[in-house]
Amino acid sequence: MDPSETKTQIESITLISAPWPLFSRPSIQLGALKSYLRQEIPDLKVETHHFYLKLAAAIGYPLYREISEKTWLAESVYAALLYPERFDLIQTLFYKEAKGNPLSLKVDFKALTHQAAEAADEFISSINWDRFGLAGFSICFCQLTSSLYLIRSIKKKFPKLDIVIGGSMFAGDSIKDIFTVFPEIDFVINGERELPLCSLVRHLRNSAHPEKISPIPGLCYLNFLAKVKKPVTLQPNGQNLKGTCPVSGIMDQLIFLF
Repeated sequence: MDPSETKTQIESITLISAPWPLFSRPSIQLGALKSYLRQEIPDLKVETHHFYLKLAAAIGYPLYREISEKTWLAESVYAALLYPERFDLIQTLFYKEAKGNPLSLKVDFKALTHQAAEAADEFISSINWDRFGLAGFSICFCQLTSSLYLIRSIKKKFPKLDIVIGGSMFAGDSIKDIFTVFPEIDFVINGERELPLCSLVRHLRNSAHPEKISPIPGLCYLNFLAKVKKPVTLQPNGQNLKGTCPVSGIMDQLIFLF
């Protein structure tokens, strides 16, 4: 093997929770994942970041709370940053959804998106991403566009950093679509599951190349999809997951609207 292709042993990973969870509630997902990983891989350093708390402080807690309680208010803010060419359309959607929400209705949407971008930039700049062999995003409701914006921004500055996403927004065969829309994502975990994440970390620690990873139940990635022509997303008992994917509806609307 060419020495230049040797992958450095992963010593640390980071887990991130993006806006817009309620600022008064810690991310149970990050805490549970960190605890499990440290139990299973004792020498692994796991660093968690609750970015949504920084955004809440930046825009003010009352406004953050109001936005976080309504899906399309929340998703519109970072959607405008992801798709600046459709800013006017997204702004119209924001104010339409803001009816009955006085703080959101009065806010300057353009200024709000600038605040959101500045908060994201400050967050990214405050962390030495080169320390991590993997960055994981737990994505639940109201966290899709904010997570995707962070992922795209981080990957632009640190293209060699592997990105994995998972959470309640991702389940079923439709998760394959995310790779087409956002190629910055390297791995997708089917749902909220610690076992695939733990297996992925172990494989990355033992394998020189992510593309050489053996099939992991509950995990999808682009190279594997190309080989099998469709994602293999399995339950722990080995049975194929069935049903629709919650994210597919959101993604369809994002693509259609934005």
